[in-house]
Amino acid sequence: MMDVRFNLLPHRRMSQDLAWRVFARQVTVTASAALVITALGALVMQRSNSDQVSFQQALIEENRRLVPEYEESLRVEQQYQRMVLRQKVIEGLDARRSTSVLILNDLAAALPREVYLLRLSEDGQLFEVEGKSVDAAAIARFLERLANSAYLEQVTLGEIRTQDSDGIAAYQFSITGKVRLANLAKSKSEGAGR
Repeated sequence: MMDVRFNLLPHRRMSQDLAWRVFARQVTVTASAALVITALGALVMQRSNSDQVSFQQALIEENRRLVPEYEESLRVEQQYQRMVLRQKVIEGLDARRSTSVLILNDLAAALPREVYLLRLSEDGQLFEVEGKSVDAAAIARFLERLANSAYLEQVTLGEIRTQDSDGIAAYQFSITGKVRLANLAKSKSEGAGR
């Protein structure tokens, strides 16, 4: 047999050239795709940024438009708070005025025949009565009736002193308590009634 030798170098060269051409095409396609994707990404980001900028501008314009209305609402709210405060002061004064009358009414209803009063003081917070009585039981009845008043609380008997027995009223006493304003007494009695 004859030894036939083939020169494979041109085939290898052709195969390498073909591989380089395929590689170059793949690199070109990949680079082109990367450029297109980058351009699309930049376009999307630019559009998103422009949308954000336009949204912020619209927000700033709307805020500028609403600032006078907001300032007006603040002014109205402050005026409302001042009016509420005035109303509370007026209600407090009215409650104190009517409470004094109601306390005098309860005091007159609670006063037994055997007791007479020497001094009465009430300043809207504290209440004090000084009086004389023929016997100690009448003082106890008077204290018990005053304690049931809706306009007095923490009613306490101060000191009972005996006087000369030749006088008509043998006992002198003092009673103190705290004043409950009429509007508070009504709300507590209404709450208890429910």
